[in-house]
Formats: sequence, C-alpha cells, structure tokens
Amino acid sequence: MIDDNNPLLSLRDGIEAIGQPVFVVARDGQGTWRYELANEELCATPGFEAARIIGSSPRELLGESDGATIEAQYGQCLESGDRHTFELSLPVGGVQRWWRVVTKPLGAPSPDGRPRLIGTATDITTSKLDSDRLAQQNTLLRIQQETSPDGVVLIDNDRMIRSWNERYTSMWGIPEAVARNGTLDAARAYVLPQLADPEGFLDRLDHFYENPHVHEAGTEVELRDGRVFERYSSGLPDGRGGYWGRIWFYRDVSARRQAETAVRDSEARLRDVAEQVPGALFQWRARRDGVTALDYISPYSSELCGLEPAELLADWSQLPIHPEDQDRYLQSVEAAVRRRSSWEFDGRILKPDGELRWIRCRSKLTQQTGEQLVYTGIILDVTAEQRAQRALAASERRFRQLVEGSIQGIVVCRPDDARLLFVNAAAERIFDLENRGSPESSQGSLQDLLSTKACKALIRGWSRRESDDGNNRSAQICARTASGRTIWLDTVASLIEWSGARAVQITLIDVTDRHDLEQDLRRLASTDSLTGLLNRRQFTIAAQEAIDACRLRDAGYVLLMIDADHFKAINDSHGHAVGDRVLRRLATVLSDSVRDLDVVGRMGGEEFAALLPRTCLEDAHRVAERIRVCCSRAHLDDQAAGGVAFAVSVGVAADAEGALDLEELMIRADRALYRAKESGRNQVMVAG
Repeated sequence: MIDDNNPLLSLRDGIEAIGQPVFVVARDGQGTWRYELANEELCATPGFEAARIIGSSPRELLGESDGATIEAQYGQCLESGDRHTFELSLPVGGVQRWWRVVTKPLGAPSPDGRPRLIGTATDITTSKLDSDRLAQQNTLLRIQQETSPDGVVLIDNDRMIRSWNERYTSMWGIPEAVARNGTLDAARAYVLPQLADPEGFLDRLDHFYENPHVHEAGTEVELRDGRVFERYSSGLPDGRGGYWGRIWFYRDVSARRQAETAVRDSEARLRDVAEQVPGALFQWRARRDGVTALDYISPYSSELCGLEPAELLADWSQLPIHPEDQDRYLQSVEAAVRRRSSWEFDGRILKPDGELRWIRCRSKLTQQTGEQLVYTGIILDVTAEQRAQRALAASERRFRQLVEGSIQGIVVCRPDDARLLFVNAAAERIFDLENRGSPESSQGSLQDLLSTKACKALIRGWSRRESDDGNNRSAQICARTASGRTIWLDTVASLIEWSGARAVQITLIDVTDRHDLEQDLRRLASTDSLTGLLNRRQFTIAAQEAIDACRLRDAGYVLLMIDADHFKAINDSHGHAVGDRVLRRLATVLSDSVRDLDVVGRMGGEEFAALLPRTCLEDAHRVAERIRVCCSRAHLDDQAAGGVAFAVSVGVAADAEGALDLEELMIRADRALYRAKESGRNQVMVAG
C-alpha cells in the first residue's frame, strides 16, 4: 500500500496515462526486487493482475528461472544508471509470448532511500513469429531451388560468388556463412585442403578465366579422401560481346568410378571387394523339397545383424527378422521359389542387443537345376534412408499444414498482368471467397481482390529484370472483400519461380482489428471523449499550426473563448447527466457555427475555444454573436425541470498583424471573457 504522503502516489497517476504496460520496482534492504506500482495496461494482462504483482518479487511472480533472469537485468540497469533494454519469453494466459522490457532508474532519491526502476513492457510476439515464419519460407524456397543433382556455383570475373546451390556447399563442406560472404578466397580455404592436386586445380581455374570463351567438359578432380568429381564450366556472356563470369558444375562420380574399378578387378579380388561393400553379400539355395540353406554371407553381416557369418551359415533361420515382419518374410521367400523369380524383401531386423534396423534384401535367380534354385544377392542397411523418408514425409506434412492450414494468406500472381496463379484457403477466408470457388480457377486477377492502386503498389517493378534482387517488398494496404467488408492487410511480396516462369508470391495477414484499434487510440488521444471536439493539448497544437500558416500568408486570426454561464447551477439543479448534455449541445453549436478550416476544442470543464484563421475582427464578432444566440435558443428537455436553457459568454481577441502567439492571444481573450461575465453574462466582449 502507498500512503498519501508517498511521492509514488503522483507517479501512479502519471503511469496510468501511458498507453502500454508500465511498472515501478524497488530493491529492499535484503536485496530483493519487489513491484510497487503497475498501471491498468499491465494489470489487464493475464497472470499480472494487481493482486498478484504488487508486493511480489519476480521469482514469486514468474518462477525461479525467469525471475532470476529478470532480477539480473534489473541489477544491470541499476548498475549502469541509464536506460536498459532486454527481451525475454514469458508464459501469459497459458501461451508463451515475447516481451521487450525497457527500464530506467528513477532519478529523484526516494524518502526511504531504496533504489527504484521504472519500466515498460511491450508485447513483440507477432514480430517474433513473423520473423520465424519468414525464415521457414526462405528455407522452403531454398529446398525448391535444390533441383540439380550437381553442385552449381556462379562466380563473376572479380572472383566473387554470386549464387550457389546446397549441393555445392555440401559436397565441398563449405559452411553456408562462408558462401554468403561471397569471396572465392574464403571458399578456397575449404576446397584446396581436400584436393589431391591443389596447384593444378588453381592453374585450370586461372586458365578458364583468362579464356572465358572456352567450354570445359568432364575434367576429373580427385580428392584426398578418394572421391572423384567431374567438372563442367562455361563462360557467362554479358550481352556486349564479353563475359561477366563463369558457371561451374561439379558432379560426384565416385560411385561410378568405384563400379568401373570393380568391373576391371579380377575375379580373385572380388571377394575382398565384396567384404568392403556397405551391405552383406549372400548366396542361398532352395531345394525341390522346400528346404532352404545359406551357402555364403559376407562379414558385414556381423555389423548388420549382430550375428557372425558362421552362425547364420549353420542355421539361416536365426536371421533376426522382426516378429511383426516374420510372416511376410517367409511368404516372400516361398513366392520367389514358386514363381522361380527374383526375391525382394524390405523389412526390419531386431539385433540381439535390441537395436532396430531396416534392411533391403535383393537377390536374383542365378542358377537353376532340376533339384535346386540358387540365388545371389545383397542385404543393404537402409535404416538411414527409412529415417530420411519418414523425416521427409513429416516435413511434407508440415509444409502442407503451413501453406493450407496457416492463418496467413498466400497469393501467387504473374508480375506483368497480375493474373492469379494460386490462392490458398487462408486467403480465400480473408477475402470471403470460401463459397465462391478459387479465383485462379476462373483466370481471376489480383485486382479482383485488391484495389488497382494497391495491386500496382505490390507488384510494381517485379516485371523489370533489374528487380530480380531477391528482396521482399512490404506494405500495409486497404482492400475490400467479396462480401463488401473493408479490411487492412500487412503484405510481403517476393519474386519466385512458378511453373518455370517468374511470379510474385504475396503473403497476407489481416490486421484490420489492429488498424482499427490504432485509429481509435489516435482519436482518443486527440479528442475530448464527452464532446468529440479536440482536447486542450491537441487544440493547442492545431491552433499554433494554424497561426504559423497565417503568418506565412500575412493573414490575421481571431481567438474566441466561450464559457457556459451558470453551469454549476445547472449541474446542481439538474444533475451531471443534464450538464453533460448541455456541454454536448454547446459543442454541436460551435461545430455548426464555424468553417472546416477553423480549430475548435474543449479547454476543460465548461470552457471552449475556437481559432478562426484568415478572419478579421468584424467577421469573428458576427460568428461569436451567432454562437451566443444559438446557445440561448437551445433548450434541453428535462422531465423533472420541464426544460433546461443555457447561455454562454464569449471573449474575442484578434491579431491582424500576426504579432501575438497563441498563449498571449488566449490571455487577452480570457480577459475579455471575464469582462463579459462581470457585465451580466450572455454577452460577447472584444479584447481592447
């Protein structure tokens, strides 16, 4: 609780006027930070109600981990003695949200000597999510670009990397950050140590840059780890008879070279090579009576199955097929023997140590007699492949959910004529199109969804080649839905490739509620809530701007100060509700009696003001008299009193030469108003 003499009492009133969460926290004698003040904006946040936050420490309010983090930040702010900003994620109403907190020590020393901080908290969850969503979209786009099986890189004549695909960086082991750095020298630091002949590699590169017209096809590049790449390259014409750079393709032909080597090797070395194959080579036979036996299996079986070759040769039935796959395994063997065809089986094995692995068995019928069939083949460990396929399937499901189930609308159109190519379900909901069919199916245009002006603003420049810079274009636009609603959208437009052609992808977020709220907040900050006129602060700003404009035009201006006569008596006799109606009627009379360029505001209580720019004293006097007469004729119906009449007194001050500022003009008009009151009220008085 705060006693009436505590200076925090006035501070509490001040922070209530701030339109975002504000708090005051103090460190007590035991070094514990405790919250002393919190405005209504903060207390309206779930979990931060006044009853919970006031008097609590961050650890008591948010738990040990988050509380300790916040207290450390408060300590840093106090130690620096200056403004301190930090971001953190906190659970609010059961949802994890991001906050940006700005704290600053209170300058004046407090009576109790305790250090205090004042801080504000801003919810930045939306911007955080937008950033995450944008990163996900860029990752998906990069995956789409990875269509070539070769590593591809574009390098200009200045030896700067202009573009590359993921295959290029992965096959050379170049970090993504190094590729983005753009310098060829940085990438070479990873490439050259891998090469069997780095000097020859560099000489060939220099040769092709010195002779850009020469095409390279199939140059073999050998690596220290035994891999072999084939390189293809070609100069990139600049359209002016020269070349601006070169494109390089690297193809990993290591597997092909190994296969060619295996073919050339003699039969005597075949078994040695087979033992190095990442799979178990085997040969089995099936007799006419149905008995099957294993004749050979390579040593890799011990790693693959957890059993030594001798154990499997003694009893093939020990092959540890997973119990759930056992029937399917036996049926596949019987079917291959019955049909005298190749044998194929994909399934799981359960090793003796409990490890689960996926295998792929492939064998061909290599020999058959009247008594038996002989099969030769290989058992491959495809565990990694299965995991990758499952991960890919999960990724595809997430992608489908992202695009089709996201609250973000996604629209794809052509950049030249804005013809729609794709509209997702979220965009259809945004534009009230769920029951009208997708616009792209009827060759619709983006202009069917947006105004022509908004449409041009989004796709302007995309049709020009120089706009292909990879940058996004963001804008907030106004649109009208199919049902006639006006909505506001945050948009991000990106250049993409769609079915082999350039297209523009536009991501849409409906921010109508936020936009309307911002407009309401601006209106509430500048107008009087009772009368709808400008409040005192906004009137002062607008009136001074009008005076400055008059001075530039060498034009005069006049200020009217209007005050309702005997207003306290009206309140006392008829109640404040009737008094409020009088003030609203007076505000209506003022608004109806002046021009659009005039500035009218409520200064407080029953006092109003009107600045009349480019107006002489004579015309202003007529306006003031008209206001006075209209008010004296305005009667309010009141059932208890049988009707309420009111009158006003008006003080007029003019400045024909533009020598007086607003404050001086208000003093003169106030004096004239005071004379009107003293002279009997319901009068217009002009300042002398």
